[in-house]
Formats: sequence, C-alpha cells, structure tokens
Amino acid sequence: MGLSSERLCRTLIRIINVYPNLGVCDMVIPGWDTHKRVLLSLAQLPYHIRSLVEPNKRFHAQVNIGAKTASNLRFEDWESE
Repeated sequence: MGLSSERLCRTLIRIINVYPNLGVCDMVIPGWDTHKRVLLSLAQLPYHIRSLVEPNKRFHAQVNIGAKTASNLRFEDWESE
C-alpha cells in the first residue's frame, strides 16, 4: 500500500547545486526518488532557509513523498541540519 500523494512526511533534502542567476536550486529528495533531481525556485523557500542554501547542504522538510511527479511535490516546515 503506497503513501497518499497528499500526506506530508519529514524527509531529508540534499542540495546539489544553487543557480542564483536563475533563482533556483537543484536537489535530491531520497525519500521520494533517489535518482531524480528536483529544481525548486529559491523564492519558494522560507527566508531563514534561503540564506543557508548551498551545494551539499542538507535540510529536512515535511514533503508529500507519495507525489507522482516533481511538480506535485509540496514542502512545509523546513529545518536546517
């Protein structure tokens, strides 16, 4: 039985790279898919997290890891490691 696509779970997020000129960061969410990278707009990050984002940095957030596609992912309650 799979997870609901809406249920949020605390999961690890690892930043791969940051592209400030494009306003996005590239990340992997192992609890969702270890092989897919996700691009997320820096504007979608809480301000206190945005200032900490850098390559190889790890965070935790509540994420709907049952989502079928990256565009359906939701992020809440970000935490810095």
